[in-house]
Amino acid sequence: MLGGGLDALQALEAEQRRARDTHPAGQGATWKAKREDSSESLWQARVRGLARKAGALFYHTHDARRSDEGFPDCIIIVDGRLIAAELKTRGLPTGAQLEWLAGFRAAGADTYVWYPADEPEVLAVLGLGPNDAA
Repeated sequence: MLGGGLDALQALEAEQRRARDTHPAGQGATWKAKREDSSESLWQARVRGLARKAGALFYHTHDARRSDEGFPDCIIIVDGRLIAAELKTRGLPTGAQLEWLAGFRAAGADTYVWYPADEPEVLAVLGLGPNDAA
């Protein structure tokens, strides 16, 4: 299921532009890359924390540079279900990412593309309620 609203995505991209443009180092690509990595890392840590709260097994490849291109960001096993999720803070999944998700789906896994705005869906998929978000 492809989640996340366009408004949330546009707001996040605007925030990243503002941060890059107002950073003391100026508009360097290095700052932009670090900012994007940081926000995706925070989102991944949030999903990991929620998965653990649900009692799920959670796997994330820490250094994907030596892995096959497009492999999902996280694999979760909860309540006898296998979940493959691609985590995004901006942009759309690549063709390779969609190919992996389609392969997992064909094998019977639940597949998702989750943006931070999708946290209510993440909670529901993991069997958690809104009060578990804190």
